[in-house]
Amino acid sequence: MSVFLVTDAPQAVEAHHRVVVWLGRDHGKLPGKVTVHARTPEDFLGAILEHVQPSLLENFECALTAADTNRAVADHLLERYKYASRQASFDLNTLYWTYKICALQTIQKIDSLPSGINTLDQLENAHRDQACVIIGAGPSLDISSIDPARILTIATTRTARLCLDAGWCPDYIIHIDPGPFEGVLDEVMAHPKAQTARWLIPFQVHSRFTRLPGRTFWFGSRLNPSSIWISKRVRKALRVPLIVSGGSVSCCAFTIAEFMGCSPICLLGQDLSYGGSQKYSTEEVLSDRFSSIVRDDPDILTLPAIRGGAVQTTMDYASYAEWFVTQARHTRRKAINCTPRGVHLPGLDHLPIQKVYARYCQESRMAPAEFPTRPFPKIDPRPFVGRAREVCAETKSALDRGDCARAFELQTRLGHPDSDEYLVTGCTQYEQKILTYFVHLPVEHPKVRRCLDLLADASLHACDLVSAALDGVIDVPPIDDEDVTRRMRAILEINAFKL
Repeated sequence: MSVFLVTDAPQAVEAHHRVVVWLGRDHGKLPGKVTVHARTPEDFLGAILEHVQPSLLENFECALTAADTNRAVADHLLERYKYASRQASFDLNTLYWTYKICALQTIQKIDSLPSGINTLDQLENAHRDQACVIIGAGPSLDISSIDPARILTIATTRTARLCLDAGWCPDYIIHIDPGPFEGVLDEVMAHPKAQTARWLIPFQVHSRFTRLPGRTFWFGSRLNPSSIWISKRVRKALRVPLIVSGGSVSCCAFTIAEFMGCSPICLLGQDLSYGGSQKYSTEEVLSDRFSSIVRDDPDILTLPAIRGGAVQTTMDYASYAEWFVTQARHTRRKAINCTPRGVHLPGLDHLPIQKVYARYCQESRMAPAEFPTRPFPKIDPRPFVGRAREVCAETKSALDRGDCARAFELQTRLGHPDSDEYLVTGCTQYEQKILTYFVHLPVEHPKVRRCLDLLADASLHACDLVSAALDGVIDVPPIDDEDVTRRMRAILEINAFKL
């Protein structure tokens, strides 16, 4: 039996009392470390899995009553579980929550977009061989170093405010976050110079972004089934490009700069690391709902720096750095990193922005073209949601009678991009990911059967969510520890079945 001993109760340890601590859902942050005493690493991990909610794992350490040689094994198991719990939290927050919000807000655009819109395809090669700079919000960003008269500028919503405060409006403002962005967006929209802005906006954004000043160029996300569904439904009348819009907004901006034909594509303010205790250029940039001080991140990494040495960064930033390096390796455009400090990006030239002006911006900038709006075809998704509901009901019926092959066939049909019912699958990406882990097994296997159960239930719930979104209601509460625990227990249940 595993025994829990609280380290701030040494008298219990000395007396060898067995003090069992049940860490329930209502337990707050722990004041100190909790040591788990167990006979074997397996007993230790079993106790952790059974009793500890994921957000408290950082408070735990291991002590074995057996030989000390097993301590390293136990520590390794604990670190693996901590990683798994963080990954589960990431998957739930991204696939289970953020992607649902993105899918549902995309569906709402069917009714809320203006009758005439501009789409990103109108900008294809519109800036061929023109130098551009993507303005990120890293700690090193110096807005005064940018000369908007000499180089095409692409800013995020946050850095656009800094540009406007400096007296000029970026050529393009890109935004992909599904949140409402109160504060920053309001200030940008209220600025007189923002009336000339061109916005690069995916369907997944909040409804507040349907009323922007200037001109908006809409596009779909390649990672969002709802965007794919809409793109296919309107393609006879309107081409809607699908862009990879997950992760960093600057990564998405780089892809769009390629699409527009820009070269060289320059990065500025892409530190992808901390500057002292700062992650962003200024607290003012983040006054809506962020903090500049984020040094409590548990996943600190060290990577080579631009000028030698090393910088501290995070798993997220490291993945963005790897994306830029990979993209620069395969793009036909020239890529330059003008960021003065931060993570070194192999394969990109590192030049100060002033040298870019001298080398690539001798000619005057092209005058911006005018693009007429085009009708956005009206679609009624409700009949397709009804068909998806019928498929889900038939899937449940097939599972009830033990026909897993039929259930698998129906869910495969639901998840095919060309199917009418594909519309609802943006709300089931977490459950689909679980099922993909076991597609190598026979469909009758208990693991696959349990995954199909989860997916069928999620698909039925997705139909309800999509119907509500079409009626103007999005009700997807944020993920909490209880959600993580419940989902991890479902995974443990699936993994309990023997191969």
